[in-house]
Amino acid sequence: MTIRNVINAFYGLDGSNVQMTPETYVDVINTKNEMVEAELCAWCGTYASTFKDKQSKKEYSISGLCQDCQDETFKEDNVYDREGYPSE
Repeated sequence: MTIRNVINAFYGLDGSNVQMTPETYVDVINTKNEMVEAELCAWCGTYASTFKDKQSKKEYSISGLCQDCQDETFKEDNVYDREGYPSE
């Protein structure tokens, strides 16, 4: 189980509707910790051992996100580059 599975279940994206309880949150944290100990990404489940820098490795210990998931999660999004926004 990955954190993504829990989130998808919580929001009903996988067809279920899980009630989030304090125990569920504890399960999420425990799952993240187990995944980090196994050097797996808590979000996508892939092997997570290579990081760009010390900051990314530290982020992995906090969030459990591999480098690819970190890059996707924390990518810059300039709203002015979106369709419908006038150029500056």
